[in-house]
Amino acid sequence: MQKTKVAVIGSAATRGCFELSNARDLEDIFDVSLIQYQSSLLSIMSEPIENYDMDENISPLYKKIITEDLDKGIFDRLKGVDPDYVVIDFAPDITYGTLRIGDRYITNNKKKLKHVKLNDQAEEFTINNNKEAYVRKWTEAFHAFVQQLNDILPSAKVVVHTANFVGSYFDKTYRLKSLRRTDIQAKNNEIKELTAAINQDGITVIDLSDNKYNTSSSHKWKAGYIHYETKYYNDFLLAFFQLVIKNLNQAKELQHEGGPSYV
Repeated sequence: MQKTKVAVIGSAATRGCFELSNARDLEDIFDVSLIQYQSSLLSIMSEPIENYDMDENISPLYKKIITEDLDKGIFDRLKGVDPDYVVIDFAPDITYGTLRIGDRYITNNKKKLKHVKLNDQAEEFTINNNKEAYVRKWTEAFHAFVQQLNDILPSAKVVVHTANFVGSYFDKTYRLKSLRRTDIQAKNNEIKELTAAINQDGITVIDLSDNKYNTSSSHKWKAGYIHYETKYYNDFLLAFFQLVIKNLNQAKELQHEGGPSYV
């Protein structure tokens, strides 16, 4: 079976599904050829930021995250890897929001931006400080993203992962404890609002919110509200694998009937 090429755009919620599952032989099934990490969709669809300075002594991961968010080269990278699926989650849009610099946007990732000197004035633009305008601009950005992706990679399929935030974790003795956050439900409501706003044919949504999941103190990336227990990653991959098989079967049927084949 030929590997299915996957690009991930979003957060640790989706990255973890492909990196931290205990599913066997996963690397023989999926080739995760691109990860755009911790970027808001508004930032992704904005024009590049050129007038900035970045600290020299930062980790390669931080440098990658900052550079990709400010330089806006996602479509060139996507074209280079030619993925079968682009899996996207909206956690960065909720967790960080954006900074607006003139008519351009960058992700308001304060932990990373403390290593960057922006030489132009910036103002916060988030779902919390201007919900109606933010959701409207975000929806426009999502549709523009899908349209541009279709223009350059018409066979690539978009999958939205509704990465919900969790509020509890298993400690080392497997007792369930609270993360002691008061914003979990509000963030999940905002995820639902963005997901409802896209309302577009051809977009598959994987939503596991009907089930209860937690994080864990033994998580590789430490306990966190989008660092899920292994069961979540396995359940997501099962849903994703079922989607891939369904699309492969449909493509074979079309090919048998003499129609176009986009796998």
